[in-house]
Amino acid sequence: MNIGKKSTCPNCHGATWFGGDAADIPDVLDIYPKEEWCSCGPKIEVAGKEYPPQGPKADSWGRR
Repeated sequence: MNIGKKSTCPNCHGATWFGGDAADIPDVLDIYPKEEWCSCGPKIEVAGKEYPPQGPKADSWGRR
């Protein structure tokens, strides 16, 4: 099973996600303030909420 993990955007350095599927995105990002999220696009909508695009790889040190 591939579970989504936190990633850091290489462009804006904001928090984003990597791996898993769309259902994992809220679990990964909702623990971070939205001001810390990646500001790049295109955004992904999950359950009526917009999230940043997938990052390049998971952070090895980040929280799930």
